[in-house]
Formats: sequence, C-alpha cells, structure tokens
Amino acid sequence: MRCLVWRISLEGVLTNLNLLCRGILGVQDTKTCVFCEMVDESTNHLFFSCSKSYCVW
Repeated sequence: MRCLVWRISLEGVLTNLNLLCRGILGVQDTKTCVFCEMVDESTNHLFFSCSKSYCVW
C-alpha cells in the first residue's frame, strides 16, 4: 500500500495521460478512463474522482 501511495504522489501510476506524456501512447490513442469512458484518465481522476473506479478501491 505504501508503494502505491508513493507512486500516486509522484504521478508514477501508468494512466493513459502519463503514458501519452512519456510517448508510449500515440496522439490517436484513447486517453479516456477505462472505467467510466467519460473523462481523461489521470491519476487524480482514477483514484479520487471516478465513480466507477472508486468502488474498486
């Protein structure tokens, strides 16, 4: 759990937006959240504001 919190605080979780910034995803690839498919998938959205992924955590 500590490792996950550490990665969240450093934006080290491999979300779609982080992968795009690192050049792993292309511009044509989807950036939307895999759970709700409405908002771009960022660390903040995935762990704190996505109603569907909130149920998982």
